[in-house]
Amino acid sequence: MIKRFLIFLFIFLACTENTETSIDEVINESTTTSTIAKATTTTTTTTTTRTTIPRNNLITMHDPSERTEIFNSKYIDLFPGYEGDSKEDLLIQLAVNQLPDPFRTILKEEIIILNGCHPYGKAIFGRCVYGVFDPGGYDEKGNPGNEWARSIWISDRGIESGHLKDILLHEAAHAYSFMELQDCKQPGGESYRSLAHKKFGGEENLADIFVYFYGGKWTHYIDLDYLSIENRGWISEMMAYCDFYNKEKNT
Repeated sequence: MIKRFLIFLFIFLACTENTETSIDEVINESTTTSTIAKATTTTTTTTTTRTTIPRNNLITMHDPSERTEIFNSKYIDLFPGYEGDSKEDLLIQLAVNQLPDPFRTILKEEIIILNGCHPYGKAIFGRCVYGVFDPGGYDEKGNPGNEWARSIWISDRGIESGHLKDILLHEAAHAYSFMELQDCKQPGGESYRSLAHKKFGGEENLADIFVYFYGGKWTHYIDLDYLSIENRGWISEMMAYCDFYNKEKNT
């Protein structure tokens, strides 16, 4: 159903943000992957181990958003790997506007969205990956702290793949997980990000679950005919709880 080898995604999860994930998040191409088998009435989880990139100081890692307005357009043009032109920018902006909330709001208000080949992704894999969520602003040497922190990159290859909507959903799910779920605590104190990782088998699987939740079909890390009623209900309850939790926390 899905050509699983076509999309290469990686996530940079800042180790200073959450001790539950620290530096154990891995940049993924064909790395350690948990696969959720096709569902009938229940969902069975199996684990397949593949080549794993060493876990040094790696952290998990799509355009124009409203946050982009704080930058001079010529300045963004200087970001390494920037590929943007009016056609690609418009295609990505239309895809952002079609995202469901709360993903759309997060991307439009808090994320820089770029049409480009992420420099660290290219350095690792030797080619442009389709999409990247980069909360830390990583350069080609893996150094964080650059001006493109909290950004989503969609490359020309990603657009040309014909799967822009689902790629953007996946990367937006990473942004939602990083910016909303890790600060949303269960009454017992554990974050819903951690709970979701345990339930679905990690961050990449969770992002693919969100693709299915919002009606997408093109994924890389898990392969489902459909998202089970139980899992759909669990995601809905988590999002409703975290929306209320974060609003209360900020009042």
